[in-house]
Amino acid sequence: MIILGCDTSTKTAHLFLGEYEDDRLIWYETTSVVWNNTHSEQLLDRLLLMCSDHSIELSELDLLCASSGPGSFTGLRIALATM
Repeated sequence: MIILGCDTSTKTAHLFLGEYEDDRLIWYETTSVVWNNTHSEQLLDRLLLMCSDHSIELSELDLLCASSGPGSFTGLRIALATM
């Protein structure tokens, strides 16, 4: 199962890409980026880059995750809309 997730509830965006198999984490990548209120302009490109770096097509993703807060309501909406 390949999982892509993000948390954009603060000025620092946290992104996650990983793979589980038989209830075990096989590999993962996380990154945190300070975007100072430009999440909507940069989030999708950064998530696509993470997938590309691991040769993962969007159709291969099994689960999309987004944080539900607490934090900036606008930031939460950006994450949910992107996912």
